[in-house]
Amino acid sequence: CTVRPGYANTEHSFFSCVLSTHQQSAMALSQAWSEAGLSAIARLDPNAATSVELPLPNQDQAQAIVIAHLDCYRTDTSKNGSIALFTAGGMKALLGRTRHPRNLLANAARAVIRAADTGATAIDVDTVWAAMDDTGPAPTSDFTAGVEGAM
Repeated sequence: CTVRPGYANTEHSFFSCVLSTHQQSAMALSQAWSEAGLSAIARLDPNAATSVELPLPNQDQAQAIVIAHLDCYRTDTSKNGSIALFTAGGMKALLGRTRHPRNLLANAARAVIRAADTGATAIDVDTVWAAMDDTGPAPTSDFTAGVEGAM
């Protein structure tokens, strides 16, 4: 957490809090804040009393993460809260690969893309495994497109 010099205990009450899931990111942020002249209230250090390590989600929590992500992109909102288009077996196969949220969602994306490419009406075990066997990362949008012109 940081407070900009001159803003602490003023009418501006400026306060920033950053949460990171990676130690390397936390250390880089801490160094950048120091170089920018920001004062740190809490150390960005995994051994600090202010650091909290969260365990990987359990099976039910991991499934809830996938469902919440699917719900954001559904065009048919009547299926919100369900595992559709995944079958029970397909979801079990997906969750059996990894429960790390970033990797879990990347694998889910691969399975959805595979199903779309093959015209599958459901994402079953075979679709999940075929998607995991495909080489290369899942295609994603280039979030840096146009950044060079904006600077």
